[in-house]
Amino acid sequence: MTRTKKAAAIRAFYDEYCAVMDLAVEFYLETVRTVFQEHSLPIGRFEWRGRRIDAGAIRRTAFFTVEGKREIISAASARHWRRKNCAAASDPT
Repeated sequence: MTRTKKAAAIRAFYDEYCAVMDLAVEFYLETVRTVFQEHSLPIGRFEWRGRRIDAGAIRRTAFFTVEGKREIISAASARHWRRKNCAAASDPT
């Protein structure tokens, strides 16, 4: 890899990595705690506006699940969990 390509890859990584700096710190930390540390949705304890969310009851919504090749933040296989636990998830992938 040339130095120019390596520098571009590093810049692209930090552009994405630093994008969270636009979020309020409280929101970011709450999201990390709730989603990635406590795993509230898959264990059935995720709440929105004071109401517990039943993922199995989700029937009409669009899903966008991202899994990174070198994932280090979230658990792997989010797409598989979604298909197993959400009635609306019927994508063939």
